[in-house]
Amino acid sequence: MNGRSELHRLLGAVWGHLEEHRLPEPWSVTCEVYRSEVQVQIGPGSPVARLADLLVWAYSLEEATVRWRRLDLRSLHTTVHGRTRAGVWFRVFGGIDFTVTRGLVPLAPGETEVVSVEELHIFHDLLTEHEVQS
Repeated sequence: MNGRSELHRLLGAVWGHLEEHRLPEPWSVTCEVYRSEVQVQIGPGSPVARLADLLVWAYSLEEATVRWRRLDLRSLHTTVHGRTRAGVWFRVFGGIDFTVTRGLVPLAPGETEVVSVEELHIFHDLLTEHEVQS
């Protein structure tokens, strides 16, 4: 497949997926033709809102996995990787301030961990509960 037709396929997958699902509006979308993949950055917001956006995207994708990566002392980067029904891979990501994790994500700077979508959901619920109690 040449670059132009692959780009057309990826762009079609973006529009098709957005039309098929009620998804939070992305902050940015990048079609990586050389990887046959679409990258989506979620928009700004509170940590709970950002995790909720990631969950909505995760539940819209098949074979979704989640990876946490602690970049430094202050940042937790979360990536959801999954496939649309049309077979196009999406990588959806966003970051939150690590201090709000309250020890629930036991990663040292530079470490990564692959977790399930359910674990991301539990983490979101625990942060929501803490936010309500504060």
